[in-house]
Amino acid sequence: MAVIFPVGLYLMSDWILVGYQNIWITLLQLFGVLLIDDFYFYCYHRLLHKSPFLFKKIHKIHHRSTSPLPADYLYEHPLEWMLGLLGPFIAFLILGGVSFATIFLLLIIKVLHELDIHSGIKSSIYRYIPFVGINEHHSMHHKYRDVHFASVFSIWDYIFHQAQLLQQPFVY
Repeated sequence: MAVIFPVGLYLMSDWILVGYQNIWITLLQLFGVLLIDDFYFYCYHRLLHKSPFLFKKIHKIHHRSTSPLPADYLYEHPLEWMLGLLGPFIAFLILGGVSFATIFLLLIIKVLHELDIHSGIKSSIYRYIPFVGINEHHSMHHKYRDVHFASVFSIWDYIFHQAQLLQQPFVY
């Protein structure tokens, strides 16, 4: 990610980078990118699970851990990781370009969120933000594998009937 994302950003900069406007535009861009990227990730991640070939050859590596740890979010097949990076670029193009500030904030939020949902620690702040995935959902995903495919916004799991409600506190 440290090499591929910046190279892609550089090569596509004429199409995806715009000048900084103001904080409200940046926040709207950020929300739009998160939403589009997360929908892409949901579809891509669900495909990795529903296809026996893709799961066995690519995604199974990430699921070797049934109780995720923070470093497990980096434990992926290289192809899975590279295809996962397409989401933000698709979002940048759909939105007609975003500011560098938006990209910077996106990277910070995505890394912190991935570390949190793979931490095994009961979610704190995300619990109070509607439709943001909490690590209990992601832990259930690693345990059962056919629920909770979304990364950031759990709304996709509810829309496409892949959510499993927490009837009782999840035991790690």
